[in-house]
Amino acid sequence: MTNKQLEIMEKSNLRIEVCEHTNKPIVQEKFGEEWVCIHEDTRKQELDNIKQVLRKMKKYSIKVWETEQDRDAGESFIAEIIQGLKEAIEKAEKMYYKQDFSAIEVIDENDKVILHLSSNE
Repeated sequence: MTNKQLEIMEKSNLRIEVCEHTNKPIVQEKFGEEWVCIHEDTRKQELDNIKQVLRKMKKYSIKVWETEQDRDAGESFIAEIIQGLKEAIEKAEKMYYKQDFSAIEVIDENDKVILHLSSNE
């Protein structure tokens, strides 16, 4: 491979390296700070793993309405921003049941409601 081709691959977050599992040259793709081997027979599983990691890296907000009056007035606040969906849901549930909020939501970075807990449900 020429230096120009290697430079283009590097800019595209691709490189050719020896795979630590097969000890053969393989194309690797950069994922964050890590280089991931692209094996044709396991590519789907590798992409699924990447999606799971990205989900864990995503940030979620915990939105709280302290009282029924706050909820009726639409007055809420962001109590915490947490990295990882599982962690955010666990924290929201603990907050809701321990602190007796009127309502609580976990929302993603696009303001999509992932979890809603309220005393009316």
